[in-house]
Amino acid sequence: MSRDGDIKTFSWHVPETVVTGPGSMKETGGLVQGVMKHPLVVTGPHLFRAGIIAPVLESLEEAGIGYAVFHETESDPSIETVEKIRTMYEKNACDGLIAVGGGSVMDAAKAAAVLIGDGGRLQTI
Repeated sequence: MSRDGDIKTFSWHVPETVVTGPGSMKETGGLVQGVMKHPLVVTGPHLFRAGIIAPVLESLEEAGIGYAVFHETESDPSIETVEKIRTMYEKNACDGLIAVGGGSVMDAAKAAAVLIGDGGRLQTI
């Protein structure tokens, strides 16, 4: 993290591999093996209740990777939701984030990643 005047910046690691298509969720464990030992899987309540994220969780289990799940991400996630993700990440000693869902889930996970990396708190303006 660096500070340049009033602009705060952070480093972002661009993934080398993007996996898409049918069955791709079943590859999660193999993709994060050696990178994460205990990720936090971030998703929404509907995907969680419907079992849509089950292939991701099963893949992590098959790879011997422990995980925690945050499944309360709402549409247009609130600051409180992002804070809850960060708190759960820290409480469970997680070492990475896996977002499973659409734009709201991705946005919440990215915002939480910034907080986790910076150790800060979100503020409304």
